[in-house]
Amino acid sequence: MPIDYSCREVDATGVTFQEKHPGGNGRWDRSVCDPPILAFKHFGKDAVATNEVEGGFDEDFAAAPDIDALVRAVLEAACARGVTLSTAESCTGGLLASLLTDVPGCSHAFDSGFVAYADAAKTEMLGVPTALLEDGGPVSQPVAIAMAEGAIQRSGAEVAVSITGWAEEVGDPARPGGLVHFACARRGGYTHHRQARFGPIGRDAVRVECLRVALKMFQQALKL
Repeated sequence: MPIDYSCREVDATGVTFQEKHPGGNGRWDRSVCDPPILAFKHFGKDAVATNEVEGGFDEDFAAAPDIDALVRAVLEAACARGVTLSTAESCTGGLLASLLTDVPGCSHAFDSGFVAYADAAKTEMLGVPTALLEDGGPVSQPVAIAMAEGAIQRSGAEVAVSITGWAEEVGDPARPGGLVHFACARRGGYTHHRQARFGPIGRDAVRVECLRVALKMFQQALKL
């Protein structure tokens, strides 16, 4: 069944849940857990959960450990579970992949990294449909989802995280600096989307915060 990226939205306690196949059998059940962005249970793999951070940082991500410690925690968790990882990056230009190959004794948990900066590269490397790029632009929920799922389909990894965003202001209201979309896909499982609005904090700062969010998404996926 072809994926419908238009999605159906239902808001629940500040979190938006979306199904890729409207009318399908995927359903979400609210549960209590911490951190709040994982406050759901998944029943049916054809579903996407998404939530948004307005104005920059929420409590969970602001309290994240420093990046080096977070990288080590992700890789150690992946090694312990025998899970391999992949990345699909645009605005971070391969920084996430570089970090995941930087810990001695753990880097074998990293399977592959796709750096797809141009729109054409996103299509050629990750199979992102041209229509998605034209309709919503490269910085959008559907493209982030397609990038993460493309990384799973085109690698041997079990978990993949994608990053696509505007790292700095360019004077175009349609391209606000600090707007970034993330997605985390798991082979045979769910895809989780996250949108962050870091604001005009500068290119380098946005890229660093992207790394924190992406690593936290890996860490959360490895806990499931």
